[in-house]
Amino acid sequence: MRDNRWSSDAWDLPAARDPLYVYLAKRLEELIESGHWKKGEMLPSEIKLAELFKVSPGTARSALKILTEKGVLLRRQGKGTFVADYEEDSKNALFRFVRLVPDDNLPRVPTRTTLELFEVVPADRKQAELLGVDPFADLIHVKRAHFIRLRSRDECVSLDEHFLVRRLFPTLTAEKMAHHKERLLYAFYQKSCGVTITNYSETVRAELLAEDLCARYGFSYPMPVIVGRRIARTFNNIAVELRLQHYTTNHYHFTFDF
Repeated sequence: MRDNRWSSDAWDLPAARDPLYVYLAKRLEELIESGHWKKGEMLPSEIKLAELFKVSPGTARSALKILTEKGVLLRRQGKGTFVADYEEDSKNALFRFVRLVPDDNLPRVPTRTTLELFEVVPADRKQAELLGVDPFADLIHVKRAHFIRLRSRDECVSLDEHFLVRRLFPTLTAEKMAHHKERLLYAFYQKSCGVTITNYSETVRAELLAEDLCARYGFSYPMPVIVGRRIARTFNNIAVELRLQHYTTNHYHFTFDF
């Protein structure tokens, strides 16, 4: 049966000053965002894409490379190129988005997470600026604590605080946030909220954990932590989440790739 998705003149690309592969990458990303190709679905081959968009195979290859590096696509050796599915491709997604790595043979992700706070708040001026929303726009404010099991007790390894653009997460509830089954939060966003995180920027610095948090989670004050401040974005670099995360370093370290 003929696939009518390939019969539209929407595959034409405009003349542009930027390299054609950049425009092709943007067009492919738009098609993925619109649901033309769904998560986990295989894209046409480079040759087929070149035919559809009237470009060279090299241009198609370069465009796919851009989206693969952004995490929008995933290449599987010997199989093809697929729209990233963070639940199915949890290992790859984990290494892209989780920078806390165990020193020894400990879990890469926490074994238990608790939801400490879930509320809707108006965006302040700085939050509105960073997220690209109007001042006082509704944000979902979430706080969570993450633990691993060590010997006979759970030890807190990180604390995070999130501000999410509410209009992009209309179905998100405290119940869903507290009990989702996905190991990776971004897999939960993608599967249950329809929001795919394609990239993020993060700054980190060393600080001391607040004295009240030390008392609450069983740390001796002063407790040094690594604090990460992250802006996560979806398609077309639209900011959807601000995150403040406190990482303890008793058993874990923060890693960078260059």
